[in-house]
Amino acid sequence: MLLLSVFSLRAQDNVTRVKVLFPFDSDSVMVGYRNNAAQLSVINSAVASLPADAKVSVTSFSSPEGNLAYNRNLSLRRAKAMESYISGINPSVNVELHPGEEAWSELRESVISDSRLKEEVRDAVLEIIGSNDDLDVKEAKLATLPQYKTLYANYFKQLRYAVIELRIENSAKSEDQPANSEISENVSSAPEKTAEKTVKVIENGLPAVFYATSEDFIRPSYMGNDASMKEIIRILKAGNVKSMVLEGSASPEGPAKGNERLANDRVENLKNYILGMFPEMEGKITVISRKNSPEDATNEEAFASMRYARILSMEVEEEEAPAQEAQDAQENTEVPGVSDQSQPTGNTEATEVETVDNNAIQTIAETTEVPDTTAQKAQKEKRPLNTVVALKTNLLFDAVTALNFEVEVPIGKRFSVMVEDVFPWWETGNKYCFQVWEMGVEGRFWFKPWKSIGTEKLRGLFVGPYVMSGKYDFQFDRSINYQGEFWSVGLTAGYSLPLGKKKWGNLEFSLSLGYLQSPYRHYLPTDDYAKLIHDPALDGTFYDIFLYPTKAKISLVVPLNFPTRKEVSHD
Repeated sequence: MLLLSVFSLRAQDNVTRVKVLFPFDSDSVMVGYRNNAAQLSVINSAVASLPADAKVSVTSFSSPEGNLAYNRNLSLRRAKAMESYISGINPSVNVELHPGEEAWSELRESVISDSRLKEEVRDAVLEIIGSNDDLDVKEAKLATLPQYKTLYANYFKQLRYAVIELRIENSAKSEDQPANSEISENVSSAPEKTAEKTVKVIENGLPAVFYATSEDFIRPSYMGNDASMKEIIRILKAGNVKSMVLEGSASPEGPAKGNERLANDRVENLKNYILGMFPEMEGKITVISRKNSPEDATNEEAFASMRYARILSMEVEEEEAPAQEAQDAQENTEVPGVSDQSQPTGNTEATEVETVDNNAIQTIAETTEVPDTTAQKAQKEKRPLNTVVALKTNLLFDAVTALNFEVEVPIGKRFSVMVEDVFPWWETGNKYCFQVWEMGVEGRFWFKPWKSIGTEKLRGLFVGPYVMSGKYDFQFDRSINYQGEFWSVGLTAGYSLPLGKKKWGNLEFSLSLGYLQSPYRHYLPTDDYAKLIHDPALDGTFYDIFLYPTKAKISLVVPLNFPTRKEVSHD
């Protein structure tokens, strides 16, 4: 798994580093997201017992896609979210925030280290990353690569993160150390007894964690995973596990290669979860994957039971007290009020060690739980938002009481279709009339592509053809009196930019040039304005055979964003 939990608990030079990942466009600290359960458990344990001279710093990043200014703010929000989380554990701790920008350096390292990439693709990506272009320009160039979707899916999830560094300064030794040394001297004359150690293999009844369809990260609430994760922590907390074998599995639906990769990703996810909690297990874990066939299951329940990663087996080391030590203990121990003759006699062998099985691991008095605050219990995992449609109105038309309404739908990464309706329909005292009903449709090509899933759509420069048709009735006392129909075709060009810090909407400027034809009829009202009298002498047809301005707009655009059905690799 690419860069998964690179910073998962490094304790060198009194520094502990933990990496917490964030979902798409989110600053919520989610214990159930990817490998965060292990990382947050480390933070929870370490921060709660921090000494007064401890220092905590938070460095945060976002993945490169999207607007740089927005991503800077997103990184800051993620840093502040981690500050709140840490302060909730230990309010007295001092947290230093170091919000970064977009994680281009990490992206470069990922591309260099990924052996799956073809050389020409790697070179093209590294050339873009290493250029002197602005970051937004670099991201736009990356998006034009044919392999962009693959790059996006493989790397970008790991670039939305915060690194929490807990630094503990070197402190003086405890004052009771000399006393301990003195005790050691007093007992040094006693003969040293070395316990015998045996290693036994456990293969049955070991815990497993289960995964939802197509997912490779642990959800604590899914299929009893919370209890399984606690059991894994309990087992490893004993400190007597010498080695273990982990197995990953995927249900047989879908392509075989994809299932094989998913099984590998799941077992790597469990491995990194364990290493995040117990870094001393580094080098002691072997991972394997299991292949399942469709014949192995006949229903969804059986398929669900195949989507797992588990401890397949492990070697546990136990100590046995030497027989002579047990015998000496019996001979030399005096029980107050009991004579030597009343001491137990007979069997003086060492206490028999129970056979190791699933329940024979030493019980830990202190149960370690996956951290879960009250706020996190109520918190639901946010799914990425996606703009599926935008509602619009032309402010210039609105200013002259020409009510109008538009709907625009993004299609793919560069296209959209817009439908408009203009419908001012009022009259006053038979002297004044402003009635128009017009329908039009417009196709647009956007010069800057957007992501298939996301909220950065319908922004930038666009151009496209339009066609519209309608009818009208204009009367201004006796000076303007016309009725008619019209149709028009032409070309529209414009630019749309986001509004507000949260980019809740867009402001769009556009101008249309084209051909318009309108047959019209002239009329005169009677003296009392009760009737209209047709005046054929002034009838005619308006033709515009040149590219003439036919529409001008300053439109307010409100995108409607909805959660996607499934988490995707966007930021």
